Amino acid sequence: KTVHKRVADIWRSYIAQSLFYLIPDACLMFTPPAVTGSITEPPSYGDELPLYTNSSHVANLLKYHLMSFDTFEEALLGIYELMYQSQILGKDDVALVKYWISDLKLVGYEFPKLPKKANLWTKNVHLCIMFNWGSTEYRTRILLSYYMRFFDSITLFIEGERASRAYIPSHIQVFQVKTENGILQQKSLELCINEAAPNTVSHLYIADDMFINITKMSQLSLSKIWYIPLSVHTFGDISTFRDGWNWWDYSYDGLSQYERFVMVVKRLPVDLKQVMINKIGFPNRIHGHAVADIVHVPNNYSGIMTKVLKHINSVTELFCEIAVPLAVDIAQPIGREEMEEGN
Repeated sequence: KTVHKRVADIWRSYIAQSLFYLIPDACLMFTPPAVTGSITEPPSYGDELPLYTNSSHVANLLKYHLMSFDTFEEALLGIYELMYQSQILGKDDVALVKYWISDLKLVGYEFPKLPKKANLWTKNVHLCIMFNWGSTEYRTRILLSYYMRFFDSITLFIEGERASRAYIPSHIQVFQVKTENGILQQKSLELCINEAAPNTVSHLYIADDMFINITKMSQLSLSKIWYIPLSVHTFGDISTFRDGWNWWDYSYDGLSQYERFVMVVKRLPVDLKQVMINKIGFPNRIHGHAVADIVHVPNNYSGIMTKVLKHINSVTELFCEIAVPLAVDIAQPIGREEMEEGN
């Protein structure tokens, strides 16, 4: 139960080339000589059909999964097993590579050493990506090919029917969401925090049109909320809220965003409203709106953050760039890590 010989050597070359990229040594490739001669066995394009139908899938399996192995031997065997599970290779193909590894060990062969994975700040950080403009396969592949090198735990929020798993690795969580009325981000952020793995230390939530600088972000504290600086207003002064930001007048169902914001604040639980009074200076001072496309929430603030988000989502459909800043403001009124565009 192996793949056809016309296909086997091609798949092996895919695997071998990808494995070579894992090791620091250089490998020189020569173009094989092509000799024209008589063909004793006529070609059968049916036998070669998997090369045309599965090549993209094979390339994605190699690109997304090879970085997760710790040793060369594990990577070699693991990718064969993964391709068998994906019905690309046969059961005997896996058995053959096991025999091959065993024979190499018997003759004293030492497998190449893989470079040690860097101890990055991203370890145990739960990355959530929200597809603000709907998902496309091309954009998803690009984002995952970058972020999977740094984050072990990733969750995607993709709009409705576009949430196809066909090109997304199985260990990545996918939630189908709706983008109506700009309420997607606070609902997705609440899910992001609640659906994290047990060993998670914090949650980094970004929109799909953001591209974060892993190196520069290493300077920020994982024990603090990270956020784009918030705008400061006086509660009740609608002219101040409207100044330079048109979303306050955005209305549906007869209510503007400003009216919805007032409704949310007035109905805040007593303990949360007390935080606003004591720590922020409410009602004379309040943070009104900000860019909601990126926020980092450590576990020590996740409880109060989700409490505020749950309250907002239960009261009304508040626009994300008003709802998320309000939650950040109450969760950590002072001492946040302020980011700039370009971080």
